[in-house]
Amino acid sequence: MPLALIPLIVIAGFLAGSMVSMQILRWIVLLQATTASQSGDFIKGTRRRLLWSTPLIALLHPAPYLLAASITATILCIAGWHTHPGVILTTVVSGS
Repeated sequence: MPLALIPLIVIAGFLAGSMVSMQILRWIVLLQATTASQSGDFIKGTRRRLLWSTPLIALLHPAPYLLAASITATILCIAGWHTHPGVILTTVVSGS
């Protein structure tokens, strides 16, 4: 790898990490807002008005998929998949 690409790779990694962490934080806050008690009326107590939308937010928000993709990419890079992709595939298939 040419040394001129290293700063670009570092900048791309920093931007990707900040994007993933922002999305995960937004997803956690959104889940907290949907499961928290909302303010009620004067006579009635607090209610959980957005509780029905929690499964939709948990499954359809891109943050868990971004997290899974970044963890998978990190594990594959640490294992050396980017240099020898066949090694991991034969190791997984053969079981050794």
